Formats: sequence, structure tokens, C-alpha cells
Amino acid sequence: FQNCTGLTSIELPDGVTQVGENAFYGCENLTQLDLGESLTEIAPYAFAGLKKLTAIRLPASVQVVRARAFYNCNEAETITIPEGVEQIEEYAFYSCKAVTAIELPMSLKEMGKNAFYSCEKAQSIHCGGLTELPAYAFYGCKTAKSLTMLDEVHTIGERAFYNCYVLQVDRWPAALESIGHYAFNGCRVMQNLDISGTRIREIGNSAFYQCYEARNLAFPETLETIGTSAFAYLNYNKDAYVTTVHIPARVTEIAKTAFSNANRLQAFTVDEANPVYTASDGILIIKETGELYIWPTANTTTEFTVPA
Repeated sequence: FQNCTGLTSIELPDGVTQVGENAFYGCENLTQLDLGESLTEIAPYAFAGLKKLTAIRLPASVQVVRARAFYNCNEAETITIPEGVEQIEEYAFYSCKAVTAIELPMSLKEMGKNAFYSCEKAQSIHCGGLTELPAYAFYGCKTAKSLTMLDEVHTIGERAFYNCYVLQVDRWPAALESIGHYAFNGCRVMQNLDISGTRIREIGNSAFYQCYEARNLAFPETLETIGTSAFAYLNYNKDAYVTTVHIPARVTEIAKTAFSNANRLQAFTVDEANPVYTASDGILIIKETGELYIWPTANTTTEFTVPA
């Protein structure tokens, strides 16, 4: 039925367990879709490009949604994914621009990259049973305000929430170990950057770039690396909420531009046990060489004594 533009509704009978690749691809005038109650798998591109479909409801029997299954279903306002779905592959719901909420089931254990890329009208994101959030997963969800994650989430992939402009995270997962490059880049009003209750070891390049409205910033003792431009433009030309940043003992690599253009930042403090860095008068210094490594933009020190 690929590109059957005259088709306006589909009703699959019970007993149909699979829909093949490209089965209804490009049926752009289809407005009603009933998938029955027996489907276990939806093949790649099976319902891609259904541009007038306003609701997607998967039956409880579905376990796997393959790559690009509902790619570019631009007008789907609701997507119902029931408990029992275990895997959603890459680009599955890519550019479902009209969906108002992304609610993933607790049964979901694996999701591919770009799965909900550019779901621009989604107001909330619930990550269900996922413990790893893949690259580009929710890229460009511009109106998403709330994010719910399991405490067991250990990895947030590259650009996972890139340009989610109004996103807030009330609570960071305790098991979190890695935040990928550009993961929260452009989350301009995000306030809570207190990740001290996590196990994070690495913060990627530009991970929190342009978080203008951050109210706090605190790191766990497990942190080892802060990437290039990770916190660039923190509080840029906004109220001075984050004025001091404490560097824990295990941090041995901080990119020189990690806090570039954070023009309200006044001072660094460093754990005495840190083998690489120290601070004097709020200025971050390389211990071995005495190099003045990062001088905070808002630091007003006029006289400086190099520490012994």
C-alpha cells in the first residue's frame, strides 16, 4: 500500500502480528489508524509519512518498534506507547512535530538515536524504564518543560536534549556517570545544575552551553573531566546566581574554555587534595607550573600573589 494517497483509514484485524517494511509508507491522506490487538512488531517505515494522522496508539501486544516506523507523522498529537514495548529503534518517531507529550513505558529497555528528534510541541518527557538515553534522542523538543528519568539512568548521550529551550530537571539520577557532548546545549532557562548527588565522571564538550538561568552548580566527588565550553555562557548577562564554582579532588582535566563567557562567575575553590589544580584569590591555577589557568570573568582581583 506504499504511497496510496487515496487511503484514508486502516483497520487491522486481530491475528495480524507483523506489518512489513514500507507497508503503508507515504499514505499521506490517512487520518485513522487501528492496529488491532495482535501486533508484536512494527517494521521499518511501516507507517512513515502519514502526514494527516492525528493519533498513534500502539496495542499492548507490541514489543518492538523498528527504525523510522512512524517517521514524519507530522500531525500526530498523541502517541500512546503501552507497557510491554521493550525496544524503540532509531528515528522511530522522528519529527512527530505535533505530539504534546512523550510518555515512555517502564518496560522500555532500549531506544535508538534520534527516536523523538524534533518533537517540537511536546510539553513533557518521561523516559520510562530507560537507563541509557541515546544520542539526539529528544533533540529539538523546544517546548518540553519537564523531564522525568529513572534514578538508574547512567548515561545521557550526545545532544540528547540539544535546544530543549525551556527544559527543567528537578532531580538528577543518582546513578548518572556520563553527560555527553552538547547534551543540554541551548537549555537556556534550566535552573538546577546541582549534580552533586550523582556519580558523574565526565561532562562533555558544550554539555551545558548557554544555560543562562542556572541557579546553582555543584559537582560530585567522582568528577574527573570537564570538557570544552561545558558551562560557557553560564548566567551570561543575567542575574549572578552562580558566582563560585568548587572543583573536587578527582578533577584532573578542565578545558581552558570550560567556563568561557560565564560573565557572572567570580571565583573558583579547589579541594586541597586535588593533584592538578589549586586556587588563589578565586583564580584557577595549575599546581605544577603556577600557570594562571582560568581567571573568572567577574573576578575583580587587582593585586595577585602567586602561591608558593
